[in-house]
Amino acid sequence: MGAMGDSGAQGAQFDLLLKVPMSGEFEAPTPVPTAAVGTGTLAVDTTSGAITGSVRVSFDATIAHVHGPAFAGDAAGVVFALVKDPNDARSLARAAGHGFSRPTS
Repeated sequence: MGAMGDSGAQGAQFDLLLKVPMSGEFEAPTPVPTAAVGTGTLAVDTTSGAITGSVRVSFDATIAHVHGPAFAGDAAGVVFALVKDPNDARSLARAAGHGFSRPTS
């Protein structure tokens, strides 16, 4: 899962891999004009809700966090922070073990 990515919570079975493009056009509820882009890679254990992953960005990141879940176009609260790789200012990761819940209608 990247330079700092955790292999996962003990016993987790990561059965869903997501690659997520990031740019200002995906900001919700209002898109933001910016040249900054990135890619997130997340692995999810859909049984337990454990999640691990990493993010690579086009700029020197100072802080980053993951929002969601939410329906397309809706804003969501921060789920967890990402930790900056001390050896690479454009790489961030989060250890596994943080759960999620699916949005409901």
